[in-house]
Amino acid sequence: MSTLFGILRTDTGDREIRRIDTNSEMAKFAESEFDKQYSDFFFSEQEQRKKTKFEPTWPKANPDEVLFIEDFDDTIGFSDAIKDPTSVDQFLPSEEMPMLRGIFSTLKNHNNQIIFQLIDFRHIILSTKKWWMVHKLSDKNTFIENEFNGLQLDNKITAIYDNRTLYFTNFTMASRLFDLNIYLKEASTETVISFLSQPSIKTPPNPEEFANSLSTTHKKLVTSVLAYGCLKRLTPQDIQLRAINSKSKVEIHLSDNGKIIIPEDPDQRARVLRFLSNIIVPSYLDDESDYEAFATRPFKN
Repeated sequence: MSTLFGILRTDTGDREIRRIDTNSEMAKFAESEFDKQYSDFFFSEQEQRKKTKFEPTWPKANPDEVLFIEDFDDTIGFSDAIKDPTSVDQFLPSEEMPMLRGIFSTLKNHNNQIIFQLIDFRHIILSTKKWWMVHKLSDKNTFIENEFNGLQLDNKITAIYDNRTLYFTNFTMASRLFDLNIYLKEASTETVISFLSQPSIKTPPNPEEFANSLSTTHKKLVTSVLAYGCLKRLTPQDIQLRAINSKSKVEIHLSDNGKIIIPEDPDQRARVLRFLSNIIVPSYLDDESDYEAFATRPFKN
C-alpha cells in the first residue's frame, strides 16, 4: 500500500506533515513517477553517480555525483509518518495547498527508500488564479473554467532518505524541505580567507586578522554564504539591487571597483552575511534565475 504525504510550511515557518492520499490513483501515479526518476537521480547516462559526503561549502553536486549526509536527524517526523500513515492529519487542499512545499512517499522496488520532491509555487495551481483547461466533449475540444486547486509534479527527485542517510544534489533545494543549517559548520580561518578572496568581495588589507575578528555566528554565516553559492551566480551590482528591493533593510555597499564591502561593525556585518546566505536562492527549475527566499519564508525583523 503506497501513501503520498505532503510537507507544509506554516505561517510561523514550521514544517508539518500531512497525509495526501493512501493507495489512490494519485498516490500510485506519484510512486510510478518517482520510480521513473529514481535512476536519473543515482545514474547519469547509465553511469552510476559517485556518492560524495557533503561539505558545508558545496552548494551543489558535480554532474557525476550525489551528495549525502550521514546520521541525518528526522526532525519533522517523516519516518514516523511512513510507519503509521493514519496517525498523520489529512491534507486539506482547499485550505493548505498554498502552504505545500514538498511531497514524499516510499518505493517498494528500492528497499522502501523515502523519496522527496520539492514543490515550487509554480507547481501549484490555485482555483483563485482562474485558469482554464481543455476538455473533450463529444467530437470537439473546448475550454472549461477550473474550479479546483491542482498540483503538477516535477520531473526530478530532490532528495532520498535511506537508513538515516540523506542524499541530494542541490543544497539550496534540499534545505527548503529540511532544516540543513545544523549541518553547516563554523568556517575555519582558511575558509574565511577564501571567502574574502572571492572576486566579488573587497579583500581587507589583512585577511587573516579580519578572519580572526569574526564571531562564531559570523563564521557560520560565511559557511552558509559559500554553501548557497550566490556569489558565483550574481554580480555585486545585482546583489546590491536585490538588497535595495528586499524587505530586509540590509545595506550592501560597493567599493570603487565594484566589490562588496564586508562591514567592520559586527551587527551590520551579520546583516550582510545573513542576506547573502538566506535571501538569494537559485530557481528550483535551474532556469538561471534567482529568487528571494522571503517569497516562501517571510522575513522577520
